[in-house]
Amino acid sequence: IQLESTEGSSSLKIHSMNHVGLEDAVILEKGTKVITPYGEGQILSYTDSCPNHGNVAIELKKWTMADGKSPIAYFGYSYSGGDEKSTDAEKQMYITKYLRKKHDIITLDTIHYQRYIQERQRHFALDLTPSLLYANGAAVSGMIDSGVAEYCEFKSVIGLELLMKQDEPRRRGVRGGANGQNGDDVVIPTLSRVPCSKRDVFQTKLLSPVDKRRLMKFLQISSDYAVAKSIENSANLASGSAKKSGNNEDEIVSTTENESSTVGDVEEEVVTSLNERQLQQGRSLYRPQNKSVATSDLEVLKQCINDGIPFEAYLTEHHKLSENMRNIIIHAMALGSCNAKSDDGPETSSNYTTQDGMNDLCRHLQSLGKFGGTAFLVPLYGSGELSQAFCRSAAVHGGTYLLRRGAQNITLNENREVSGVVLNGCTYEDGEVLPSKHISGAHVIIPSKMLKKTKTLHDSNKTKVRVYRRISIIRGKLLSKSKVGDAGDSDEQRHIIIIPLGDESIKNSNVIHGVALDESVSISPSSKDGFETTVLHLTTTSKSNNEDFRYAHGETVLRHATQSLLTCHEVATHANHDLKELFHLSFSYELEEEIDSSVTKNTNGIHICRDRGMSLTVESAFVEAKRLFNKICPNTNSFLKLSDKMDELVKERSAGQEEDDDEVKLLSSALDMMKTGE
Repeated sequence: IQLESTEGSSSLKIHSMNHVGLEDAVILEKGTKVITPYGEGQILSYTDSCPNHGNVAIELKKWTMADGKSPIAYFGYSYSGGDEKSTDAEKQMYITKYLRKKHDIITLDTIHYQRYIQERQRHFALDLTPSLLYANGAAVSGMIDSGVAEYCEFKSVIGLELLMKQDEPRRRGVRGGANGQNGDDVVIPTLSRVPCSKRDVFQTKLLSPVDKRRLMKFLQISSDYAVAKSIENSANLASGSAKKSGNNEDEIVSTTENESSTVGDVEEEVVTSLNERQLQQGRSLYRPQNKSVATSDLEVLKQCINDGIPFEAYLTEHHKLSENMRNIIIHAMALGSCNAKSDDGPETSSNYTTQDGMNDLCRHLQSLGKFGGTAFLVPLYGSGELSQAFCRSAAVHGGTYLLRRGAQNITLNENREVSGVVLNGCTYEDGEVLPSKHISGAHVIIPSKMLKKTKTLHDSNKTKVRVYRRISIIRGKLLSKSKVGDAGDSDEQRHIIIIPLGDESIKNSNVIHGVALDESVSISPSSKDGFETTVLHLTTTSKSNNEDFRYAHGETVLRHATQSLLTCHEVATHANHDLKELFHLSFSYELEEEIDSSVTKNTNGIHICRDRGMSLTVESAFVEAKRLFNKICPNTNSFLKLSDKMDELVKERSAGQEEDDDEVKLLSSALDMMKTGE
């Protein structure tokens, strides 16, 4: 079976990449610290001697006159690059460039920028696919069971923010934005903390008392549903293991009796004991202890799940939740856009069922408060550490990697069973040529994009989905200390940002996911000379059968989203030009299409790995890995669990290494000397 080359994806497209130096971004205004040919100084004033000429007064801080004051130097400038329609900002930018070119006057921030960015650029870790972990999800459980967690370090996400609309218009600052002109009264969305826990709901100012009560009631029902599901899953696992242990008729009969008693116990426990098994953060509970369960509400929920009712319709009709509250639950807490499926057109609420929504929401609630104030963990040194950790673990247990060798095709035997893979040859820089190589194996796991497909006219008119990402390096802290909340005086940037679809200024047809990180997780350099940065990741999707429209629309949406977030910071801190985008990379790639079963029909041993698409966490990757594992190794419950045989081999190998350890020899020698002395 012929395979497509994986050396660079044909669907990957880089839209824009810009490296903005501060000398191009900072305007020389009154009070700006600068570097002149005579040393450091500070701009005092601008004086126009005539319409197109003037002088700038700069106080030289490094010089001291006899009277103890610093001297003032005057530098002339001329303005002839515009017309009467030029704005003050355009005129000021022209003067800034003139002073830099004629008098070699640059801002002090430019020097800091060169030292910070250019000299320490290898201290950045920019993930192309940033991923987080649920604190109590399948990823954490798998890493603990496999021992991979020992290779990684994590920190909890500080806050989950949602871009919300304000009821009253605010006056836009000098930066402007995606719409409007300077000084216009427009509605500016602001970043607001998502009230996930009981404490957050009571403290938030986003909701009215009535909405708070409705939200708390819904969260209690969701918590009860989560507890009931966990008890049911535990009972299913127990009954499944009991069935496997039955080897004769007597054991099978006893197993059946045990199973029926287990089901009865579960039903009784669900009805009478839906209290939480553990205290949440700060010894809090989602629901009052020993409070009776609203069985009627649970029955309504189960009925909606069985009928396949959309999640948004369930929230609207049965809980009377407002639009803002639905956005909080669907987009921020359940991350609903990750699971919504649609054949064509933009994602709609009808594609996200109540069952999907409750499962995603319960995953969030069960992880909430496990570590920190949110439900998410972020790996130190970037998401790439997760794959590296599994690679290290596989190498310890005998795994082998062949790098820089693409796969040509999959070989089959006469029974159409996989017999191996043929790898491409390669040529090294020194001229050495390696021929193609056949690797034997009974199972092959490949992404669907590697299977060659015959393109038809229908494919060219088919609606395609692309994932768009924008990576930005921003000078300063995107979220101020006043928004950090539980972190006290800390201004560390570990935040998730959700922008619901349909924002008027951004014009996004799908939800946008954002992650803001800084040096607290070692993905950017530490602060130096007051210069600090935040790495911002934005991700969204776009659907259309017009390729040019998809490219332009997705890139524009993320650019407007970045600008809106910077404007939100200005509104919150009442500071202009405090944040600046120093660097950005915008790219997109096409999501994999449905798997063509005709390519692998009647073939054993080929396993297709599905793309997780636009996902903020790695949960779907672990679910997909478990699905593939169960296909290759059926009737087993040992996914990501170390076998006893492997443990013994690792211990033996470690014991052999300890014998050659110099420190072990030194300690052994010291013990021998002590015994001899006695």
